[in-house]
Amino acid sequence: QLPPSGLPDVSSEEAHSHEGDSNGTKRLSGLEKAVERTAPWVLIGLLSAALLHVFLPPAWIARIPQHIQVVGLAAVGSTVSVPALAGLPVALAYLSKGGSPGATVAFIITGALLTPASLQVLKSASGTMSTFLSAGIVIITSILAGMVLNTLHWTPPDGAPASFTTW
Repeated sequence: QLPPSGLPDVSSEEAHSHEGDSNGTKRLSGLEKAVERTAPWVLIGLLSAALLHVFLPPAWIARIPQHIQVVGLAAVGSTVSVPALAGLPVALAYLSKGGSPGATVAFIITGALLTPASLQVLKSASGTMSTFLSAGIVIITSILAGMVLNTLHWTPPDGAPASFTTW
């Protein structure tokens, strides 16, 4: 039975109980649910960043032209479907190894926006053709943003923490 306001009464002890419901299962708060959903992605991102940092030689990255890095990482981000929480440590590791700032931006944009879930929602709402068109626009926009960033010769700010530029 809802109160006259139509909203459930969240001030009651029952609403804040974490001991369990009638089935004996534990109910999680919003924060606990968020941590449960995101923690694996953060760990995957940190592990991937550590592997990149150990096994990716800076000399190898330096030989690749920046525009190729941008297109390559946009392609990787669009096919691997990296959530932002996992993509940020990977992008930082790539950047710390001398990777192109524009490539890291393209990777983050495509990885975060072209997830299977978002593409499925878009497909069900707008159809297959609109989904392909939208994905293409995201990829092209991320590549252009990366190229512009590289053209502006962005470097980390002087006051950036040491971990931002070196590990």
